[in-house]
Amino acid sequence: MPKVEIPPWQATRLVSPGPVGLVTVKYRDKVNLLPIGWTCALSQNPPRIGIAVHPSRYSHDLLRRAGQFGLSIPGRALAEAVARAGATSGASGVDKAALTGLTWAEPTEIDTPLIAEALAWLECVIVSVVDSGDHTLYVGEVQRAAAEAAAYQDGWLLPEDEEMRPLHHLGGSRYALLGGPFEVPISNP
Repeated sequence: MPKVEIPPWQATRLVSPGPVGLVTVKYRDKVNLLPIGWTCALSQNPPRIGIAVHPSRYSHDLLRRAGQFGLSIPGRALAEAVARAGATSGASGVDKAALTGLTWAEPTEIDTPLIAEALAWLECVIVSVVDSGDHTLYVGEVQRAAAEAAAYQDGWLLPEDEEMRPLHHLGGSRYALLGGPFEVPISNP
């Protein structure tokens, strides 16, 4: 099949979408919420994930100072809250949780709140900061992870109830949900 050329700056959209993340960070009395589309698994042992944040984002410097972050994974029901939070800067002092109708949840391993309505939570301590071009990669070591049992059991279940499926960002104002799972049997030759 013929391929269509894609501008290099859009190449990241070929390896996305991963689930949308709602990054939360707290430094002293400042708490911010940052929707993020660029998250990735980096290691299972130790369990590490990466989040890529542009230096112009208010949370960028808060992350450096705080040394930790929460990552909440929203489902379909939170799509409008995600979009609204992404269109508002925390630098103005606005409480994005209040603005979006989201509720803070108490963490157990870090000092940064999580999003109560999310399908899953990861509590991370930053172990490395990498200048990766026009974004900074924050490497977080997972201290705790939790998920809704109806949405996750050894992997995302992708049940019929779309509210229990993680939200994915396709770029711009486009979002998606994954379809149902299927298995591919593997036979040894």
